[in-house]
Amino acid sequence: MVINPAPDALGAEPPGDPGDPASRAGAAGQEHQSTVGTWRWDISTDHVEWDDGTAAIFGVAPGDFDGSYTGYRRLIHPDDAAPMEAKLWAALESASVSFTDDHRIVLPDGSTRWCQVIGRIQRDPGGKAVGLVGMTLDVTRQRRVTSETAAVRAAERRATAQAQAARRRVSMLARAAGLLDIPLDLDATLQEVADLAIGVLAEWCTVDLIGGGRVHHAAVAHREPAMVAMARSVMERFPQDPDEPTLQHLLHTLEPLYVPVFDDEALEASVSDPEHVRMLRQFEISSYLVVPLVADGEGVGIMTLVACQGRRLEADDVDLAVELGRRAGSAVEKARLYSELRETTRVLQTTLLPPSLPEVPGVTLSAHYQSGTAGLDIGGDFYDVFRTGRDRWWIVLGDVCGKGPAAAALTAEARYSLHVLAPDTDDPAQVLERLNDVLNAVDREGKFISMVLLTFLAPTGQESSAGTGLRLQLASAGHPPPLIRRSGGGVESLTSHGTVVGVVPQVDLESISVDLARGDTLLLYTDGATEARDADGHELGEATLREILRQHGGGGPDLADRLAAAVLTRAGTEPQDDMALLTLGR
Repeated sequence: MVINPAPDALGAEPPGDPGDPASRAGAAGQEHQSTVGTWRWDISTDHVEWDDGTAAIFGVAPGDFDGSYTGYRRLIHPDDAAPMEAKLWAALESASVSFTDDHRIVLPDGSTRWCQVIGRIQRDPGGKAVGLVGMTLDVTRQRRVTSETAAVRAAERRATAQAQAARRRVSMLARAAGLLDIPLDLDATLQEVADLAIGVLAEWCTVDLIGGGRVHHAAVAHREPAMVAMARSVMERFPQDPDEPTLQHLLHTLEPLYVPVFDDEALEASVSDPEHVRMLRQFEISSYLVVPLVADGEGVGIMTLVACQGRRLEADDVDLAVELGRRAGSAVEKARLYSELRETTRVLQTTLLPPSLPEVPGVTLSAHYQSGTAGLDIGGDFYDVFRTGRDRWWIVLGDVCGKGPAAAALTAEARYSLHVLAPDTDDPAQVLERLNDVLNAVDREGKFISMVLLTFLAPTGQESSAGTGLRLQLASAGHPPPLIRRSGGGVESLTSHGTVVGVVPQVDLESISVDLARGDTLLLYTDGATEARDADGHELGEATLREILRQHGGGGPDLADRLAAAVLTRAGTEPQDDMALLTLGR
């Protein structure tokens, strides 16, 4: 809420037009939405492969990048290029398995962004670095928020040093410290700010968020609970105009509006509507203060503090209110970043899974993936379906130890490697042995992968529609056993013993043959499906999954979704671990 003050109330002329250059000086720059991209660098050929996300971060069209390391280095900020390169070559020439660096890049328009690069170093059997696979994240806003958070905490330390002279300031800031945490419910957090303000500063407080051409009344508080409904009635009857000049001036300059004395004469001079005057007069306003909520250097809202019944807001209240507004603005920015983090994680997770399942003649495929991390971290479960010959198809489903960027990089490396290692054989155990050699070329720091890999020749011609069966070659690297639901309704496990890949130099693996008759369905799954817990805390286990497959495994392109829904119904809660399901039906 902003009451346009009369000139006498301020002791100066009202704020000028926010459209003039001076008023615009404090306006924040245009925001950039967080993005993430993946890339691969072949050191021997100096070829750098970007996806569209990486190109978007660098602000160039996908085809405008020359695809070389030299071209990439030219885009790095001159002050950061040499330190980054020194760190990179030190990692490549050592026994390091990864490379991480934060540096700035220069966009075509001359502006800069902060990027975080996370890469997995690929080495040949002799230990020589031959490539780098990884991701780039735009962390510009996170850098700014970190800086603002540090400034807020520094202000709190200064206030603490003056505890004897400003005890109420310290108490208030201490109670508001929780606003630096990520607010899952922003309106509830801002209501807490308003409640805190009326306990120390004012009789009446409102918090409004402003953006997109509208005003959102996030919180209203009054020391007299009966007055809260009246305050809301005033705001509904006379809504704040988001384009009102005084409000826009405050948002652009980020300077507080302080009216130490506001009497009835000032009220009548500031508010033109008689009914509005009548309603405000009931609050007996005697002084008020409006401070901006600042997020990432931009005014995103206002907090209005009103003193009533002759009490005056003092000059030292302004600093305290501005600090409280900064904390509220930080809460707004944290909520935005929390939302963006969830979206960034979702986008990155999709890059680790095929965008859609291919059409394979004579079979029906379905897949389902669900994160168990509430969307805040990258999961380690993955699956893929790819072809290495005209009719030879491969299916893999795996679970990488751990979560986050390191697990994502290992997942990407495993998927890329399988495509390279599989074309010259029809033995999945042999492919897994080759993958183990690749992963053991460097120290994985305890990271490993369990997976099931199978291959088959897709039926062709009349075989595709005939009732003939399908022969699968299957190998398991320490993964939960696949399940087969036969056409008659019985369910059996496929036991194929094997060692997880990426831990020891020599693995014990075997390939088995499995016949899939017409009407049979094969289910591959990760342990998130069997380790989900029911209301009593008991794991569902393989027996429950077998029963679910028996009841619901009638086939179809949505079978994996239906099985996942049944698992969640049995569990009664969202899974605590990632869950991936893939079905193959004949």
